[in-house]
Amino acid sequence: MRRLVLLILMVAALASGGVACRRGLSGSSAPAVVVVEVGPTQGGPPVVGTPVPVTVIVQRNDGSPVEGAKVSLEATMTHAGMKPVFADATEVAPGKYKAAVEFTMGGDWIIIVRVTLPDGQTFEHTAQVRGVRAK
Repeated sequence: MRRLVLLILMVAALASGGVACRRGLSGSSAPAVVVVEVGPTQGGPPVVGTPVPVTVIVQRNDGSPVEGAKVSLEATMTHAGMKPVFADATEVAPGKYKAAVEFTMGGDWIIIVRVTLPDGQTFEHTAQVRGVRAK
């Protein structure tokens, strides 16, 4: 049932022009599950030079929110040579963290989410953002 709900959320986010991804570390010993939502943006994919909201939801494997984590973002192009964009997320609700990313070039991007849990465990999660539009 939980997977069905997550699948519905992912489809809804993609249909609204956002991106949603779910993944913790591999295997059943993953310390947390991460959902990344990019957008919404007006009129479709993100546009270069316009701050885009990024929401990161961090949950334990039982679905309970992870409060007090440190969440940072690194947005980078899918090819070498571009300077990455960095942002720190702020917790706005239990387990829900927000930041803004301003893409600097049109094309496909990757957002690397770095999470430090309150107990000191760290892990990364990667989300793809396709089709950032040039102005």
